[in-house]
Amino acid sequence: MAGIRSGRRWSRLALALGALGLLLAGCGQALSGVNTAPPAGWTDITPPDSGQAAHYAVSPDIPGLIIAAIGGRAQASADPPPDARLWRSEDGGASWQALDSLTPRSGSSIFMPPGGHGLVISVDALNASISISRDAGTTWRTVPLDTSTNANPPQIAWLDGAVALDGRLYTSSGRPFSVSEDGGLTWRTIEKGGDAANIAPVGIAAGEATIAPLDASGSAWLRLGSEPAYGVGASTIERSDDGGATWRVVSQSLPVADGRVFSAQLAANPAHPGQICATMTVSDNAPNVATAPTVTPASTAPPQPTVSPGQQGFVSYPAPEQKDVALLASDDGGHTWRGGVVQALRRSFGGAVQPGAQMSADGSCYLATSQQNSPFDVGPDVLATLWRLAPGAAQPVAQWAMAGRLVMSLALAPGGAGKPERVIALTRISGPGDGESESCGPGCTTLRDAGAYRLIWQPLAPRG
Repeated sequence: MAGIRSGRRWSRLALALGALGLLLAGCGQALSGVNTAPPAGWTDITPPDSGQAAHYAVSPDIPGLIIAAIGGRAQASADPPPDARLWRSEDGGASWQALDSLTPRSGSSIFMPPGGHGLVISVDALNASISISRDAGTTWRTVPLDTSTNANPPQIAWLDGAVALDGRLYTSSGRPFSVSEDGGLTWRTIEKGGDAANIAPVGIAAGEATIAPLDASGSAWLRLGSEPAYGVGASTIERSDDGGATWRVVSQSLPVADGRVFSAQLAANPAHPGQICATMTVSDNAPNVATAPTVTPASTAPPQPTVSPGQQGFVSYPAPEQKDVALLASDDGGHTWRGGVVQALRRSFGGAVQPGAQMSADGSCYLATSQQNSPFDVGPDVLATLWRLAPGAAQPVAQWAMAGRLVMSLALAPGGAGKPERVIALTRISGPGDGESESCGPGCTTLRDAGAYRLIWQPLAPRG
């Protein structure tokens, strides 16, 4: 799976750094006066650490494997960023082990790409380095990136949404379809005729593509591409049957209105060849209007502004505008699509909770959305919703709703050994003093974040 960003698009990894000036001051200790009890039906699995949960990654391949960073939330400060500590669980959060082999800095991101089977990548965008573990975090190799020609090394963007197969990483984010055999440090272009500025054969702008494998061998791929930066027009579905060397258009008819693609993602599962999940957030760039959201299907969600996409516990805050969030599915390798808009967002901070589209073991497509009044106002009107598009179903339906908590990120965790699939979420609960400005030195203002960040889980809802 992979993300799309249009316009002045940063990768989700770089967004975690870019939000330093807007985001939040880490609290460092457990907070008094904040009710951290999990909501009904959920179990708290936060690691036993006094620091704040910063971000996490769930293995899509190894049941029970979670890597979490504690104490490294981003902050706007003249002081050096604090270190975080990594924790690992191999039983779905029932128990945790501290990992001292890597000490990531504040603003770093960790992720485990689909197909990685224990491959963990940590990106420190502030210090321009990548750390790679092939044994689920036991040992690490850290490599600094060259910033002599670019303050934001392209490897960071290329890793955004990378897919792992047989120890290799594949991407089409920020470059033509390419492969890396060293964890994302160096890349080799597979796509014929492609270059860093233009992807052949249909001219999809580099950085505006998200990919998913159609088989376990990596011989067939699907790619969803948008128009160039700030462009408005239909998105294009391409397919490759020669390992990504050549591509052909298979569809330009997605059940989403034309517009600027704010974010998109594809997801696949080798157990369901030919089936693809997709989520798209499309903006029409129209002036803000005070109209209530239109939800398909009907939902009890109030017409509130929404939380914008984030990655591994970080949230970005784009300018309010009209956006439609859709959950889609294809059963024939991308030729035809079903599903549609689940929320129409107006005058809102909005988008899908990352990492976006996900496919469950039964082939259902899932997407979470989250709503709130403002970035620093997590009150009772906050509402997160999990949507499901079942195999063969025409439209998504709401599986559950969680009120009073901001859902920072949400991932499906595979089942195993008789355990069902799980939903794992990083949530934020508002605390006293949220949003207060505090001086942190000349020319520096810190936005106080008194919220509590917790990891919680529940079994995936029964199939309806």
